[in-house]
Amino acid sequence: ESDALEVVAEGGSMPTPAMLAWARELLVGSWYTLEWRGRHETVQLAWHGMRRQLSLFASAGGRCILFQQHRLAAFLQAGLLLPAQDEALTVKATRNALAKLDADPSRLMN
Repeated sequence: ESDALEVVAEGGSMPTPAMLAWARELLVGSWYTLEWRGRHETVQLAWHGMRRQLSLFASAGGRCILFQQHRLAAFLQAGLLLPAQDEALTVKATRNALAKLDADPSRLMN
């Protein structure tokens, strides 16, 4: 079962344009929790293909999971693929820092 390449061909619903945009913006190296085929596992985004039409995730166990952009967006929309907690905290910290800078740009000068 390990070292297998699996292609996600089913699951999720028709994604909205916002979800398709989010799927295109996922960063290589970021971590997610994936619920698929009765498994919950942590996966890392390893690669995006040209024009981000394909995205490859890798599990700690060595499995690789390939998504077409449309299916990836559908999984995001359905909550089957979620940013891992540490990723969410990093994003939140970045957003908070940017909000503080927006409120007081002089902080950059110190």
